[in-house]
Amino acid sequence: MSASTPTQAVSPAWTRHLVIAWVLLVALTLAGPALGSTGLLLAIAGVKFTLIGLVFMELRHAHVLWRVLLVGFALFVAAFCAIAL
Repeated sequence: MSASTPTQAVSPAWTRHLVIAWVLLVALTLAGPALGSTGLLLAIAGVKFTLIGLVFMELRHAHVLWRVLLVGFALFVAAFCAIAL
């Protein structure tokens, strides 16, 4: 008996979401050095953190508690960094 499992078909809509998220992450990464401001770089990092969590880790389909914890952690780190600056 084979140990492999059948692969699930990925819908075109889901693939489109992944591609859009990836393009947005690349654009934000490339725009970071051009901005130069520490506050803007931290904001971009927070957006990228949340985007990776919601899209690539599929937390947007998870229980609302996990989504709140993800966004809350990003906001907590942003507030802590803002105070430290």
